This record gives sequence, structure tokens and C-alpha cells, in this order.
Amino acid sequence: MEICEVWAVGEQADAEVYAEATARVREADAERPEIVQLGLVIERLGTLADHIRVVEAPPREPVPDWLADRLIHTVGMAREDVAALDLQEAVDLWAEYRSKPS
Repeated sequence: MEICEVWAVGEQADAEVYAEATARVREADAERPEIVQLGLVIERLGTLADHIRVVEAPPREPVPDWLADRLIHTVGMAREDVAALDLQEAVDLWAEYRSKPS
């Protein structure tokens, strides 16, 4: 039994990294059947990964300092809870607080 370790750096969704790894393995020693098999496995992984699309989340809009201060000091929220909010969530919480009868 022979163990081969192949390193390739890149997004898995980018099949180029698998193409590069396949080329490197094929160049290593095409005469040995186990190396040929390893190349086929890596090539198959690249084929599977080629259909994966990575969708990046839109950047999170930060909560302005004035609104964070209101949520912490007026509403009574914990600082870490406010830090976890996006802008829309913070605005909604502030609007909900302000709409309650005094």
C-alpha cells in the first residue's frame, strides 16, 4: 500500500485547482498504475466541483454608533447583542421600541 498526499491551494468550487493537481500527478509518474488511479480520482473531484457555485453574501452594513448607543443605553440591549445585528435588524428593533406606548 502506498499513500500519496497531494496539496493544491484554491477554492474547491474552482475546478482549476483540480486540473492543476491532476497535471502534477500525471507528471509524477505515468508508468505506475496507482499514480494513474490517483490522477483519475483527482480529476473526478474536479468534475464534481466544477458544478459548485460559491455565492458570497452581500457585505453587512454596520450599525451606526448613534443607533448602537440607543439600543444599548435606552433599550437596554447587551453590547454583544447589538454588535451581532445588521443595520436593518437594528433599525427594526429601534422602531419597535419607539412604537410602544410610553
